[in-house]
Amino acid sequence: MTYQELLHQTQRQLENAAGDQSNADAWILFSEAFSLSRASYLCKQTQEAPLEGTKLLQKWTKARLMHQPVQYIIGKQDFYGHMFFVNSHVLIPRLDTEVLVETVIQTRKNLGENQCFLDLCTGSGCIAISLLLDGPFAKGAATDLSVEALEVATKNKNHYGLKNLVFYQGDLWEAVPKQTYDVIVSNPPYIAESEKKDLLEEVIGFEPHMALFAQKDGLSFYERIIQKAPQYLKENGNLFLEIGHTQASFVCAMLKNHSSSYGSFDQIEVIQDLAGKDRVVVARFCAKGREKICLEN
Repeated sequence: MTYQELLHQTQRQLENAAGDQSNADAWILFSEAFSLSRASYLCKQTQEAPLEGTKLLQKWTKARLMHQPVQYIIGKQDFYGHMFFVNSHVLIPRLDTEVLVETVIQTRKNLGENQCFLDLCTGSGCIAISLLLDGPFAKGAATDLSVEALEVATKNKNHYGLKNLVFYQGDLWEAVPKQTYDVIVSNPPYIAESEKKDLLEEVIGFEPHMALFAQKDGLSFYERIIQKAPQYLKENGNLFLEIGHTQASFVCAMLKNHSSSYGSFDQIEVIQDLAGKDRVVVARFCAKGREKICLEN
């Protein structure tokens, strides 16, 4: 078969599995199987496709027909202008999370080039690595409970040659050294168990449940993060949280009501994604005894 015939065949096969996404998915699988750019394809479309690539495409198409996500099939995903390796041990990086990264960078961009951050629930490491590649950060740290996820994150870190990023394995704070950061950022599990029935097969059947679901209607990780974040934030540091689009009021209330011997939060703001849905909550940390100064600013 020619390249063109194979591409059209793959598009037809994927119509039922991928719907409106079928042509896009078919192109991704096809172009990866044959290492073809759009320009190369146009030059070669009437030529006979090599057997090795054809067999690989057929194998991948079968996997997609079983609802396996394209990103897991080819083992990578673009995020914030960079390529990241992924597998079924990590969430697939999404456009929604690019809003989180962009919010961090825009909030901190004029505050010096020697800043440091902590990324909780790092998964593939896409947030931490993007912040180091594009943000005003000299170094970063990231944690995850999953050993397998940290293996993926380390592969991505090494791909970009980053020596200023360290990973800790543990449940949120348990492995983090006692030091303070300019920024704490997290895209934690936030889907309620009751929402499982509403998820696509591509999500519920393949993405890691420990990175998706949280107790207390999806809010348990926010409680745990907000409770201890003041111990790890510098004065005027920021906490950035990705949220589900119905959770802003709950997370903001947690931040407003939090007070400890370390300090409190102010300048709480909700950021919307490209669809106009609440997606990120950001707050500033005020160390104990300096709340008045922070509020006046």
